[in-house]
Amino acid sequence: MLRRRNSVVMLSFSLVIFTLLSGLPHALAHTARNMQVTGPVTLEPSGTTWSLTPESYQYLWFTAYGPSLLSGQFKSDGGVTVFVATASEFSSFESSGSFESHTCLVGQDIVSGGFPCELHAGDWYVIFLNDQNADVHVSLTSDLAMYPVYFAPQSPYVIIKKGTSWTLGPGQYIYQGFSSTSSFFVLGSFAASSEAAAYILDSAEYSIFTANNTVSSYYCATGTVSDGSVDCWLGAGNWYLVIQDPSELAGAQSSVVDVTGDITLTSLASGTSNQASYDEQMGLTFVDNFTSLAYEVTAIPQADADGFGPDYLLNGLSNTGYWYQVGLAYNWDTETRTSYTQGFQATYEVFSPSGISVFPVAGGGGSLALSGPIYQNDRVLLGMFFSEGDVVLSVDDATTGAYSSKSFSAYGASIFVGNPVSSSDNNGFFTGLMTEWYHEAPYYQNELVETFSPHGSVNSPAWLWADEYFCLNTSCDRDARISLFNNVTDYEMNGPYSFATDGATVQYLQDGTFLTGGAPTVPIIGFGTASIQSLVSSSASQTNFANESSLRISTPLGTFSVSELLPIVGVVVLAIIIIIGRRRQDK
Repeated sequence: MLRRRNSVVMLSFSLVIFTLLSGLPHALAHTARNMQVTGPVTLEPSGTTWSLTPESYQYLWFTAYGPSLLSGQFKSDGGVTVFVATASEFSSFESSGSFESHTCLVGQDIVSGGFPCELHAGDWYVIFLNDQNADVHVSLTSDLAMYPVYFAPQSPYVIIKKGTSWTLGPGQYIYQGFSSTSSFFVLGSFAASSEAAAYILDSAEYSIFTANNTVSSYYCATGTVSDGSVDCWLGAGNWYLVIQDPSELAGAQSSVVDVTGDITLTSLASGTSNQASYDEQMGLTFVDNFTSLAYEVTAIPQADADGFGPDYLLNGLSNTGYWYQVGLAYNWDTETRTSYTQGFQATYEVFSPSGISVFPVAGGGGSLALSGPIYQNDRVLLGMFFSEGDVVLSVDDATTGAYSSKSFSAYGASIFVGNPVSSSDNNGFFTGLMTEWYHEAPYYQNELVETFSPHGSVNSPAWLWADEYFCLNTSCDRDARISLFNNVTDYEMNGPYSFATDGATVQYLQDGTFLTGGAPTVPIIGFGTASIQSLVSSSASQTNFANESSLRISTPLGTFSVSELLPIVGVVVLAIIIIIGRRRQDK
């Protein structure tokens, strides 16, 4: 580690000397000052392991060239304490063996945990401290990486400065109002001497709170705080940060609240690394259990402005805790999320009960090699079933006959379990259906309608939900993402029901059919006025036909958009008129 540090120091020194040379192009100096826009920087790769004897520590040194978020997850076989500190804080720690101050406390006596932690430009140290009486092994379960951010253009961008302090009596609270004209993160940290609760409220929520001193709903809660951080995503509007001593007991202890890190308005760097880091999911979670699952989807080619497309997924959580996925994707992103594979492909992945991707062996999902092509508007059957101790994942194009399958151990399982109490388990696993789509920027638009049709009868109640996260690494693990929105129905539905939030729309129909998206793409089967009228009348409650030219019609003669079909109809009518005219002339 010392050799690595000396190399970086020498490189930085050489760069400074070179910058001072006369005639250095201004563009090169500008690039050196703006290295933060190049994308995530891996500090230590996943799998790095340390062995710490009692009262010993391991540290990592690195440099941030601008405002950044530190991301990553780790685990140990005993309790460790993890700090993030500046160079001066680390020097004090080395001389005294304890921290008088630190920028970020990730956790104390933790067996597994993770970041984010907000950083400014400068030298930084991550310290893993073993303050136990036995040896401890620590390993990184995902890359420890630095992700660049830039501060919001509003001035000032600091909501509350580091060092600000309040003393709150029982039932008392303080608040700080602020406004934003676009989407932001609120980031910062604070500590409390005794119990304190912290919330971020919109104007309506804050009005209710001031009326009765209680929070019945809130946009973002940082929890009951003894030593914590704020990392909430906010949209444009007026907001209030509220910190309260919730105790109303006579003689209860007052709480001293200290801001340990500037609480700021911060925006993530967007469009600088060409990376699809925003994961939107629109899903359905079944309540009942299944021994097999089979759903048909339509091969719909849709992509965002950057070319990335969705994956239409069948998901099964086994009764031994393994999670299986098989899907049909279009322009699906590659492992680095900086590019995509053009066209349709079949996808699969399996996760272990601990939340780790285990199949394919390299993790990160895989692509099934199909026996033939998949074309636009083909109906594709996604299957998942148990066979001879394995779970079989299959994809079958009913039009072209293209087929492929993969098998992975069931580990003694015999059913895919539903969830009667929640939309997912602690890992985010579930049995059900989902359209997943990665974007380069926050996405609040609707998608083209995808219809998941059951192959057989499905009468299970289900949760409907939609969410979007900013991923701090390419694996987008549960502890390496920041929520933009995460909404679910209040109780399970048995159809028909439509659920919409933050631009996403999902629907569950009575026969077990599931729809994601709100733009009209449902094909019409048949040819004639009756078929068209039937579709419009039955879909009026579930689809907004804002642009009829995007409506596609499937006929025995082919598939056409309305804009394509109308000229064809006109030509046919004109031909009939000409034929009739000629016959009259012949007579």
